[in-house]
Amino acid sequence: MTKVDAKAVLKLLSDEFSATIVGPDSDFSLEKPVSLDRFAAGTVTFFTGREIAETCLATPTSVLVCHEAAQIPDGIEVKTVVARVSNPRLAFGKLVSKFFLPPADSGVHPSAVVHASSTIGAGVTLGPNSVIGPNCSIGDGTVIGPNVVLDNNVVIGKNCIIRAGSALGQPGFGIEIDTDGSNFQLPHIGGVVLEDDVTIGCLTTVAGGTLNPTYISKGVVIDDHVFLAHNVQVGARSLIIACAEVSGSVKIGEDCWIGPNSSIMNQAVIGNRSLVGLGAVVTKSCPENVVLIGSPARVLKARYPE
Repeated sequence: MTKVDAKAVLKLLSDEFSATIVGPDSDFSLEKPVSLDRFAAGTVTFFTGREIAETCLATPTSVLVCHEAAQIPDGIEVKTVVARVSNPRLAFGKLVSKFFLPPADSGVHPSAVVHASSTIGAGVTLGPNSVIGPNCSIGDGTVIGPNVVLDNNVVIGKNCIIRAGSALGQPGFGIEIDTDGSNFQLPHIGGVVLEDDVTIGCLTTVAGGTLNPTYISKGVVIDDHVFLAHNVQVGARSLIIACAEVSGSVKIGEDCWIGPNSSIMNQAVIGNRSLVGLGAVVTKSCPENVVLIGSPARVLKARYPE
């Protein structure tokens, strides 16, 4: 891993987070970011508590990102460079993203398959064995991981990330009983739309819409192993966590949290800023700004104080 000038790290913290810097001169290099229990010379870490241990302040040529309210014990010689910010975890994540991540692969892998009717924007990455089906569109700067499949009529905005093994736009589960008693699978021609800055984790399925698209709004983050059925709509900035199941035509509002292993019954509406708890089974619509728990799910409390 390339060494990073500590001054550059502190400048980012000052410019983006108005950090207050305490401690010795920062004329040294940082080798890597670490967890707090592995904090040592040449590293950078973060701490969200309010009482800083003396051992964390006795580590030379290192940077500790902590909360602006964190207290430094009186009478201690501070050998560590301490950067106080309002959100240490966010600040640490930003600096790791900027300085310590390896360069991402870019371009179209030779094994990727792109249908002639589809369009690929500037700076798009298509990973090994990815498949882009007919009438798809991928916006500038989007990253499509290995073994991702985009079926018919998938429209992806700018700067999205689709991680390995996910499938978007394949037919949803729509069945009618035919006159001879057999199962007739309804055609799905609506496709999928992702607005800008959407992230979808590994091995996640987003089914195509029946007539209108399954729609995921700007800034949504979907974890690994999630299933979104046909015609689902997800509001801006909502988070859907691992192994959640969202049934057909569900509408999830903006800034929602859909917890791990939760299930939402078809056509339910989840109000803006609501939280569906771990393993909850939602059988009906809920208002804005509530916490839902249990099976069947019930309202526990308001998520945020009014």
